[in-house]
Amino acid sequence: MALLATKDPGFHPYIVKARSYIATCQLNQGKKGGIENIFDGGIGYGTQNHPDMHSTCIALEAIKSSQFLESGNRAAAYGTVKTVKMRL
Repeated sequence: MALLATKDPGFHPYIVKARSYIATCQLNQGKKGGIENIFDGGIGYGTQNHPDMHSTCIALEAIKSSQFLESGNRAAAYGTVKTVKMRL
């Protein structure tokens, strides 16, 4: 979400990769697509099987905030984009 806040299109490929990673962190124990466990569907810390509401909420917010990157209309989301140079 920090990279998204810069409004720098140069970060878009990294944000799209991060979205994919977040989706892989969703817990699903048992049968695929089923809800056998109360934690199924939640997102925790990396590969640990311990999702919680806070982590799930932050992950969903990040996915929702960056969903326009998956569409063909990226420019309309920002309007006039000011590119910011960052040192990493």
